[in-house]
Amino acid sequence: MSIRQATMTQEEKELSTFIGNRIKRLCLEHDISHFNLAKQSNLSRSTIYRLVNGAGGTARYETIKKICLAFDLSLSEFWKGLQ
Repeated sequence: MSIRQATMTQEEKELSTFIGNRIKRLCLEHDISHFNLAKQSNLSRSTIYRLVNGAGGTARYETIKKICLAFDLSLSEFWKGLQ
């Protein structure tokens, strides 16, 4: 567990888990690897890895926006299912 993970609130942990699961699900639905998602979203592979594995804390708005563009999703579609 990273230092960042250890200091996350429960809400931040749940958000981080949601983001990671959402990206995994989208990659499966679109038959795209994490490597190709990184290329298409212009993000580093390590950023995608941290998000998918919940190791990076919560994501920045700009990061989620780039992922949405790669999947041709609106932000509201990305967050669908978040409670």
